[in-house]
Amino acid sequence: MQFYNMMTCEGFSTNIGGGCTMAWLGGVILFFIIAFTRKWIGEEMDVPFDLLFSIVGGFLAYFIIVGLTGSFKWGELAGIIFAAVGGFGAPYFMGGGESV
Repeated sequence: MQFYNMMTCEGFSTNIGGGCTMAWLGGVILFFIIAFTRKWIGEEMDVPFDLLFSIVGGFLAYFIIVGLTGSFKWGELAGIIFAAVGGFGAPYFMGGGESV
């Protein structure tokens, strides 16, 4: 079983637009999806949303899936799902969203 390392690009193709570039770009896209979700849904629609649990859950799932499979597409999907679960689910267990 091969493991993929985003820090050293081991296991990925290293050309421009290759696997390592797309894995890093997927992390950036995930961050902006979480940030826009917090702004547009959390603040504008007044829905409880916890940014910390969203970022931790989303990026943890993203890095695990990309590290095991090397596919940033599946990692992005898992990151979005776990970010939504962490962001919208944590306020119901932790006593509300963050105070801004």
